[in-house]
Amino acid sequence: MNGMSQAAPLSSDAKTSKTRRWFFGFEVTLDWLLRPLFGITLAAIAIAALYFGGYWFAAFIVAGSVAAVREWHRMRATSYSANWIISAAGIVSAAVLEVAFFNVSSEAMRGLPWLVLAVAALINSILGSTLRVGALWHAAALFYVGVPALCLVAMREVLPHAFWLLLAIFISVWATDTGALFTGNLLKGPKLWP
Repeated sequence: MNGMSQAAPLSSDAKTSKTRRWFFGFEVTLDWLLRPLFGITLAAIAIAALYFGGYWFAAFIVAGSVAAVREWHRMRATSYSANWIISAAGIVSAAVLEVAFFNVSSEAMRGLPWLVLAVAALINSILGSTLRVGALWHAAALFYVGVPALCLVAMREVLPHAFWLLLAIFISVWATDTGALFTGNLLKGPKLWP
């Protein structure tokens, strides 16, 4: 028929009498409806922020960076830690300064956002070592997340055709991520990270 078929019940137990639905080799779940809707919404927000540029684009990049930094620190945290807040504050400050000073003629002012990232990484490292948690791990968050964030903001502000260049980067990342999702669901292998 049109690619839809029903498989046998999950088990012979009375408790699990639900049937699984399949569509061209993929198990159809609510996740397959919510992920595309969420993805399309985020893509529209990303493209709008990219189009308007300036503080709008910086705010979008900062929002993603704060979420990424929170996840970075959560992977290794055994208890609540303020390291992610310091990382997020460093990235927010650096991105705002990047937009504010992108056309300033002073070379010293152009380097200020990078100095903010370095200072926040140093503070994170010191805090991590005093709390006896991975000092380098917490400091690395600023560079792993902050440097690409600043580069994206700087590219949008400086390059003449930045909208099209960054749109191409976004589309290639979205396509790669979507391909990984489909491949992972087809192969049903183990997750790389829980």
